[in-house]
Amino acid sequence: MRDLLSPYSIAATVRLLRDTFLGCFLLVEGDTDARLLKRFIDVAACQVLICFGRANVIQVVSILDQGGFVGHLGVIDKDFGALLNETFESNNIIVTDENDMEMTIFQTDVFDRVVHEYCNQNRVHTLQVAEGHSFREILLRSASKLGALRYLSRVREWHLTFDEMTIRYLPNGTVSIDIDRQIEHLRGRSRGTPMPGVQQVKEALEDVRQQYADPKLLAGGHDVCEIISKAIHDVCGRANVALARGGLAVEEVFRAAFSIENFLGTQLYAHIRAWERDHPGYRILPSAA
Repeated sequence: MRDLLSPYSIAATVRLLRDTFLGCFLLVEGDTDARLLKRFIDVAACQVLICFGRANVIQVVSILDQGGFVGHLGVIDKDFGALLNETFESNNIIVTDENDMEMTIFQTDVFDRVVHEYCNQNRVHTLQVAEGHSFREILLRSASKLGALRYLSRVREWHLTFDEMTIRYLPNGTVSIDIDRQIEHLRGRSRGTPMPGVQQVKEALEDVRQQYADPKLLAGGHDVCEIISKAIHDVCGRANVALARGGLAVEEVFRAAFSIENFLGTQLYAHIRAWERDHPGYRILPSAA
């Protein structure tokens, strides 16, 4: 069914819905984005539609813009947009604060509350002393290595398959990525990739991480959450911690703990408010928010 939902069919659905709904349409990439944002919008004034992917959101907005449709806003992941100097002609597209919503949440006090609930503070302190960085920074640095591989695959057209990959860690009791094994793991699951040898990839990886020294620019939320799960279960978690293993469980906790107060502090909130001011008669968020 999802394969049948082309940008044109989704845009046609929006136009059909306009016959019975005069409010705003918020276009999002996926189901988790929809569930999160529905908690903060005025459901009487705005409907959320899932477009099944970032590219689809962009194309649906373009189709509606070209047809003169009014009252739609697409929300997409930044997804290295700042590194790629990505711009959009339409004012009906806004991007997340960080590379995705999970990374945006990671930068709030939600992360601190998760650490307090699931981690042994003495073990966290020991890890921080050993690494010489805060726990958040340690996680970011590991995730940025995976993010750099994602970025290189995109700009150099290596066509690596990252979905459901296994993260390879060094066997040193930390959350450090074994980059040699990670490269070969990705090569093995990416049929026909033109990615060069390990040493060349590592050199390119180091160049990217030096060019973009702030690890937030490269780190993605899905990778961060997988690494948090590793840390909780194998490195610095409390005994018998009651959290399912895997990044998806961490993502669920993140979204559940992300409050209206957290949302009000984001650039995403500010951008939506700015869009509302530019489009009188259409409202996405409650008046009192």
